[in-house]
Amino acid sequence: VGNYVVSGIILSTSEFATTESPAPGFMPNVGNGYLAYDIGCPTEDASSSAGYMFVAGIYTGLDVVTPSHRALIPQKHAYFIDSAEYNGVTMKNHTWMASLNIEKGVFTNTSTFTDDVGTSCVIEMSWFAHRHLKEFSVLQIIATSTDEKCRFKLQSCNALESNDVNEVSASEQDGVFINVYETKEAETSTGTLSRIMVTGSAVPNEFLGQDSLVTLMGVHDVSVESEVATQSFLNSYHSLDSTSFDDILKLHIEAWGELWESGIEIAGNDTIAASVNASYYYILSSLDETIEWSVSPGGLAKNSYNGHVFWDCETWMEPAVVPFYPGIAGAMSAYRLHRLGTAVQKAKSYGYKGAMIPWESGFTGVDVTPTGNIEAEYEIHITADVALAMRMYSYFVSDSLNDPLYANLDYGYWEYIESCATYLADRVTCISPVEQTEKVKGLNACDSYSYLNVQPPDESGAYCLLCLTCTRDALF
Repeated sequence: VGNYVVSGIILSTSEFATTESPAPGFMPNVGNGYLAYDIGCPTEDASSSAGYMFVAGIYTGLDVVTPSHRALIPQKHAYFIDSAEYNGVTMKNHTWMASLNIEKGVFTNTSTFTDDVGTSCVIEMSWFAHRHLKEFSVLQIIATSTDEKCRFKLQSCNALESNDVNEVSASEQDGVFINVYETKEAETSTGTLSRIMVTGSAVPNEFLGQDSLVTLMGVHDVSVESEVATQSFLNSYHSLDSTSFDDILKLHIEAWGELWESGIEIAGNDTIAASVNASYYYILSSLDETIEWSVSPGGLAKNSYNGHVFWDCETWMEPAVVPFYPGIAGAMSAYRLHRLGTAVQKAKSYGYKGAMIPWESGFTGVDVTPTGNIEAEYEIHITADVALAMRMYSYFVSDSLNDPLYANLDYGYWEYIESCATYLADRVTCISPVEQTEKVKGLNACDSYSYLNVQPPDESGAYCLLCLTCTRDALF
């Protein structure tokens, strides 16, 4: 990437490391389906959340105009080791190793400082978004050197403000800093703004040998919460803050362990196995079965494509999720189900029956494809893509409807598929009555830019027509 060359080290098929600094914006990230962030400091990469964080369902910006996009929220866990001294003298040599353990969901950065006579001072920082306690992120800093003459300088690169949110209030309660942020613009003209409470404790800017610290960051959606619920969250923060780090970590690792009980095992090629495991890690870091939300390209820790949900999810990600994590797939489907009404309204606005799925969607489900991206007018195959994903999900859970795991899911997917099929059927026109061939008006091939070469759009692409046929057949 540019002038950056990173030598990756595969410690195992579930742990990866490097001793070189990745390009800005290419640091790993941690997440739990509710909150996620890139490790490191803010960069010029507009899609990176380093120094900030993203929270599922928190968007700002007016529909296609601004446009709507995932809101950058200031966080409290962006720190790095700036330098070290030994007996008051700055240590000139600095090496580090960064490792991501996807089995445990923990990123660790170990910095080693040495001088010309071989004196060594080592400090370790570890981050994770708690897999079980969704509203919390954990940062541990521990100086592993036993010599108290080692002194480390810690620097903060936490973002103090954001172009996406306003700070509504800032206070302190029993040593905990509490900041409340509000998004600057609703997704629709009649929509409401979202509010997020972020809590955290002070972190010293110096560490001595043998020093250690565990600090929590709490993230709580207070958009529609009551004072009782907010106080309950704060009580949980204080309770967790008094819990031992080992117990906090154990609960987190156990939650990840339950996820890794399912998946794909590849023998004989560690590189491929590591790639598959890493892909699953980033998908799972962006989703959770208790959070009815979907995923955008790049995952929850990135603002790629403005954090919008579109066909990448149903076509490329959900098929890998459904067989192993049907509960998570159910949450992904619920995102679509609860926004069926906006898809019906979109179809009506074009004069069609049924449901027209927008090319890109965010919080409310309205079309948020940025103005000027005219391919959104032709990528109507997304309606069939989503319907096919619903069909696939229904097949996997059809034998489990009495399972308590699925008791709280909305089984309106057949109505959803029917609405999609109705819309697509309404666009069908006859080409040749003799040959009984048909086409779909305005259907673009799945190549997003094929409309540039084919005008009007290719209305008989094999893949798209197959999707339409399968959508129709799903009803029978």
